[in-house]
Amino acid sequence: MKEEGRIAQVYSVSEISEIPKVSRETLETYHSYLSENLSFPFGAKYRKESFPSDEITDVKIIGLLEIDEYEVEVGYGLICEGRKGRRKIQAP
Repeated sequence: MKEEGRIAQVYSVSEISEIPKVSRETLETYHSYLSENLSFPFGAKYRKESFPSDEITDVKIIGLLEIDEYEVEVGYGLICEGRKGRRKIQAP
């Protein structure tokens, strides 16, 4: 199933065109779904966007930040918390 189809299931819609626009409310719904359905920790690739390098490293994602712990910006979406060795990271 493609990504859009999985997202449509979260919002109980059958058509990709019916997926609601990103808002605080839709992000809260998606956060609840992911919290219930993801198994933490898991491995991921992290790109630290800093000049002059866009270094990509392996990290361990340990969870999602609670949506009330940060200023929700629809452009960034949900924020996850991860670790690279002892270093903590937070990323959209």
